[in-house]
Amino acid sequence: MAKLRMKLVLDSAGIQALMKSPEMAQEVEQQAQTIAAKAGDVDVVVDFDRRKKRVISMVLSSFKNERENGGLARAMGEAGF
Repeated sequence: MAKLRMKLVLDSAGIQALMKSPEMAQEVEQQAQTIAAKAGDVDVVVDFDRRKKRVISMVLSSFKNERENGGLARAMGEAGF
């Protein structure tokens, strides 16, 4: 049986354009807000330069809750991550 070989060439300019597009920013924002809503007492921090959002807790009790119950990790799992 012959082996199938495939060569993948990425379009770097296209990927950069996609990552900087308003559609990508909207999708990342929506995913971050979904996770934050499921996790409870957390904030969404925005990094516009890299099209990246962080869902973080700024409340000390939330750190304890995450350590004991994994609420943020569970919320990410429910959101499909």
